[in-house]
Amino acid sequence: MLFRMGADSEAVAAYLRRGGDFVPPISRSSVGIALDEPVIRAPAVRRVYLFSPRAWTREEAASAIAKVAR
Repeated sequence: MLFRMGADSEAVAAYLRRGGDFVPPISRSSVGIALDEPVIRAPAVRRVYLFSPRAWTREEAASAIAKVAR
């Protein structure tokens, strides 16, 4: 879960930008991203779960998927 991390948010983001990864192997298969917070770039090859603070629309879903694909 790369959102609502509180005080350690920037430290985790910096660690991931430097090429770090999550320690427990089970934590390496997926990430959760909230659309109402800055996206923290996670290591590649992950299942991505997107969370929206509002009801999903077709347009918002398409935009979110395109953003994650980049």
